[in-house]
Amino acid sequence: MKKISIILLALLCAGITFGQQSLKVKVINADSKETLGSATVLINAIKKNIITDSMGIAVFQNLPDGKYKLSVSYVGYAEKEISVTIPF
Repeated sequence: MKKISIILLALLCAGITFGQQSLKVKVINADSKETLGSATVLINAIKKNIITDSMGIAVFQNLPDGKYKLSVSYVGYAEKEISVTIPF
């Protein structure tokens, strides 16, 4: 089964008021480094999911501070989970 890599780009876009943060994620093939458009990125704790664009990017906005597990899935690939804490 193919593997997914997740790159947290500009992990947090700081400066958003009231403790709300943004998280930008890029999903790529772990071996070829090819971007994976239409992958599903899920933050289960807050029940938010986003489908990546054609460049493999998903942006979560207005996230409250906290620790989250991101689950990424894509047809034909093993699911990948990572933990992230907002803010750093």
